[in-house]
Amino acid sequence: MRVSLKIAALVFFAVLTPVTLWNAGHLYLAQSCDPKFGCIGVFQLLTFVVGICAGISALSVFVAHYIFVVRCGGDTTRREIALTLLCFAGVSIASGSAIGLAEALGVAALASLWTLVSFLIGIAIFKFVRKI
Repeated sequence: MRVSLKIAALVFFAVLTPVTLWNAGHLYLAQSCDPKFGCIGVFQLLTFVVGICAGISALSVFVAHYIFVVRCGGDTTRREIALTLLCFAGVSIASGSAIGLAEALGVAALASLWTLVSFLIGIAIFKFVRKI
């Protein structure tokens, strides 16, 4: 259970950190400001949305890890942890466009799709990587 929580925390920060740094750099270099929210307001809104996506990803990976590793009595290898970080750093790129996806799909559909994709990535890593 503790390992599942650690992996969930790693996934949370693997999704949150790259996009937050990108948004901060974009705000500093391009000074992209919205007339309604202002410069800092845009950054806060984007960070809030990415934080929600990161939380959903962390919860999904926690459940996948608990089901496929902890309940089966297995151990998590360094390769699985590295692959998890790599995959969810890639997922963080998609979370940068979460606002556009929410406008196109709707918030509930985006949350459901994000949960499903994160859970499927967790299943692929913790169930199928062991067989390779």
